[in-house]
Amino acid sequence: MNSWSVLDPAEGYGLVKVFPNYEEAENWLLEDEYEPLEGRLSSSEIHANI
Repeated sequence: MNSWSVLDPAEGYGLVKVFPNYEEAENWLLEDEYEPLEGRLSSSEIHANI
């Protein structure tokens, strides 16, 4: 099963919330007025940068 995680780079990429699909994650981010960034990171890219 795929899931989408929202991570906070200001907190060492700590987990903020997990969603079952991209649309729910996007809606949650838009409702909370987060600024969109271009691109995505895979979990291996995040773990390599911590």
